[in-house]
Amino acid sequence: MFEFASNRPFLVLKYANGFGRLLLVNPFKNQYETGTRVEILFSDVIAMEMRMFFDGLGIGEVDSFQIGNFASRPKEICEFGMRFYELKSPSWSGYVLGARVDLYEETFPPGEFPFKKPSHFWQAFETPQEWEARVQSERLKK
Repeated sequence: MFEFASNRPFLVLKYANGFGRLLLVNPFKNQYETGTRVEILFSDVIAMEMRMFFDGLGIGEVDSFQIGNFASRPKEICEFGMRFYELKSPSWSGYVLGARVDLYEETFPPGEFPFKKPSHFWQAFETPQEWEARVQSERLKK
């Protein structure tokens, strides 16, 4: 069961409907202040009810009978292999219904600016054409 909690702020950086991928990160200003970047990637997302920014964030994997009564009625569309991830902030709660969640945390050396470095999960949002172009470019460099 996946569990995560942090008092740092987070925001939705990107959502790709076709891939069902949702990327949350702590903002650049916070990365600079703390010297770390935290990224959370949800995959195969088929439903969600959430805000675009969070002042502190808790994520917990819960059984379908534990999920609250949300207006979008996620229990009705839950498919085999899908998981409910409850999202909590100090004054708000929501959910993501997806197949998987991955967490990545990176620490930066003093004086390095984390916003100059791309997201660890950025390639998860590539289209097949972008992926092929990147692979071809990497092959040419070798």
